[in-house]
Parts: sequence; structure tokens; C-alpha cells
Amino acid sequence: MKRKILSIILSVIMVIGMIPFTALPAFAAETVTVDYIDETGSLQTADCREITADTRSLGSGWYVVNSSIRFPDGAYLSVDGNANVIVCDDCELVIMSVGAFFPAIKVNNGKSLTVFGQEAGSGEIEVRGGENCAGISVASASDA
Repeated sequence: MKRKILSIILSVIMVIGMIPFTALPAFAAETVTVDYIDETGSLQTADCREITADTRSLGSGWYVVNSSIRFPDGAYLSVDGNANVIVCDDCELVIMSVGAFFPAIKVNNGKSLTVFGQEAGSGEIEVRGGENCAGISVASASDA
């Protein structure tokens, strides 16, 4: 009887461990509501996940830079979905890649990165790719 209960518990733990995190939205980062100016100049609002110095990938959705963030040297940001980023006024995102052929931001094949600002337009993104590489790179189908 004890072995049967133990095997059931272990089976449940293994099944939970195999669930991809995208299927567990309850564990996703909390969102914050942010105002931004859209492409027509109109004030809009979006619920965004915060970008931090530990962020390494952006999927599809809304993200916000709401403080001054500097990625560790050599770290880069991969865009793996259709990402919208709002850079708040007086905030900045700095990503400096190192080494040859490494971009600071890599937008993967078929994905997109759209950046929005706020009313004062004082937010900044500063990127520098490694030697022989652009700060923001768009991967082609042959790079995938």
C-alpha cells in the first residue's frame, strides 16, 4: 500500500515537471498597466510584463522598461515572438554585447519588435552589437 501511494505521488510530480511553463500562466510575472503613445500619436494603455536585467527573451505580448536597466556585459535579448516594448519617460535600457557576431538584440525569423514611448519621449534604448555585428539584428531563415 505504501509503495502504491509513493508511486502515485512520484507520477504526479513527474507529470507536473513535464508541463511547459507557457502552459502555466499563473506562474507568469505580474503585469503593470502602462500608458504609451501609439503610432498615430494617441494615448493608449497596455498591461505589460516588466523587463529586468535578468530578462533574456521576449515572446509575443507587451513589455515595459520602467526603470534604468543595464544588462550584464555580453548578455543579449532574443525576440522570440511579436513583442511590443514601452520605454517609460526618463528610463533606459542598455545592452552592450561583446565578442564577434553577437547582436545586443536578436529578432528571430518571422518575429517582430515594436518600440513605443510615452508623452515626453525621454525614454531611451542604447544597444551595441559585438565586433562586426549590428546592435539590433534580424535573423534570416538561414540563421534559424
